[in-house]
Amino acid sequence: MKSIYRVLAPIFSILLIPVIIFLPMIRMVVSSSLGGSNILSTYGLGEFISIKDVIVAVTDEQSETVQFFRNIISSLLTGDNALGESIVALKGKAIAFVVFLALMLISALVLAGFAVFSKKLMVCNILNVVSLVSCFAMKAVFGLIAEPFLSGKISLGSLTGGSGDSANILSGLMNMVAKVDTLQLSYFYQVCILLLVGTLILGFAAAMDHTKKA
Repeated sequence: MKSIYRVLAPIFSILLIPVIIFLPMIRMVVSSSLGGSNILSTYGLGEFISIKDVIVAVTDEQSETVQFFRNIISSLLTGDNALGESIVALKGKAIAFVVFLALMLISALVLAGFAVFSKKLMVCNILNVVSLVSCFAMKAVFGLIAEPFLSGKISLGSLTGGSGDSANILSGLMNMVAKVDTLQLSYFYQVCILLLVGTLILGFAAAMDHTKKA
């Protein structure tokens, strides 16, 4: 059983990398009172958004997309309240989300190294639990980020940024016609859970088998 674990645990752990990059991370639906499809299509994005999709949309140099993400990221990083104090208030939660995501991935990759080069199953299982708990915490934090958008405390118009009459008009129109109906973690979260739980089950099985033979 231990030999099976040493083969499958690193595979499951390393698979988290493409899962995080390529699978949809967020499901976001922005409806319009004027009808039509998801407003996010204006920014080159669909209902299901992966990290790869964001990178492609931004690097395609679509001005709306670049400005959309640049406004949000700039406010979160610099504390500039050009997008409103509500957005800036999310800075801590956004950092926590990234930290838990990174901790989940790093713990899993360290686990992969221990599984291959070490016989310490207990260490592997502890790292596995840390990674799994980080994944649950990441989802909880994302729920806190999504709540003000879903409740209307943060309007979509505030994300357009800019200054002057034209920017104010655009912001007002967005507030009147656009509403966030859905904002949640998508398939990537479920796949991460499956991989981590599968690895943990294999780890406990290998540890029990090792105990019986000892």
